[in-house]
Amino acid sequence: ITKAMFGLCAAALLAFPARAARAQSGDEPNLIFSITGGYTGGGRLWKLDKQAVAVLPGSQFDTVSLERRLRPGFSAVLGATLFRSRHLGVGLEVALFALGSESRCAPPDSFRTDPQRLNEQTCASIQGKHIPTSMVAFQGGLTYQLGDRLGAQPYLRAGGGLAILGNSFVQTTAEVVSNNPTSCRTGCSRLVLDAPQRKEFVWTATLAAGVALPMGPGYRFRAEVRDGITALPVVTGPANPLSTTLFAETATSVHHVLSLTFGIDVLLERRRTRRY
Repeated sequence: ITKAMFGLCAAALLAFPARAARAQSGDEPNLIFSITGGYTGGGRLWKLDKQAVAVLPGSQFDTVSLERRLRPGFSAVLGATLFRSRHLGVGLEVALFALGSESRCAPPDSFRTDPQRLNEQTCASIQGKHIPTSMVAFQGGLTYQLGDRLGAQPYLRAGGGLAILGNSFVQTTAEVVSNNPTSCRTGCSRLVLDAPQRKEFVWTATLAAGVALPMGPGYRFRAEVRDGITALPVVTGPANPLSTTLFAETATSVHHVLSLTFGIDVLLERRRTRRY
């Protein structure tokens, strides 16, 4: 996605059209409604090098390494931008980012003796497990368009707002089979790590560059690269394996989520410039 960002920025600059004479100016859209979809990148969210996991009934412990990574996913954005001048516009948008995450577990050299192999089951279940996390962002911002609107229209955009997180980016569970309790004989969920309080609302910001291409009266095609900057919950310290809550030490950390989006602009209102 980073290479795509540089490529799109270069293409936008190359597409910058020569300024047309005022006598050749066409219709100028005042209000633009945008519908876009895209692909987001992934990366490590947090890593805990040493987490003790109890061997039932808790007299012995295995030490494992736990990690959570963001998986590449898809995004969808609805936005509206009002231009009161040729170049500068004010906009609002709502965006859904499918920031699915994946848990990982690195086992010790050997697990403690346990006939039920509970910790071995736990680590194997955590490894590669997909968690359907997501983020819905509500943002306002400014858009600056470069050049006239007769051809390719490069632009820069910046915004900020509030985001709602779906599911937990910290809680780590495993599916195990055990004789104790008896309800786990056919399988049950084992909690390994949790957050003292689930983070639901975070701040978010966006920096973007793109280019819009005319498709005919009232429509444009849009291609954009964007850097979504947000504060996501992360694990900073281990949980007490003897605690019933298994709360880990947590904090928020700033993350950059790069995405490449494509979409359609609908020109809902147009103003015809004066011709001389």
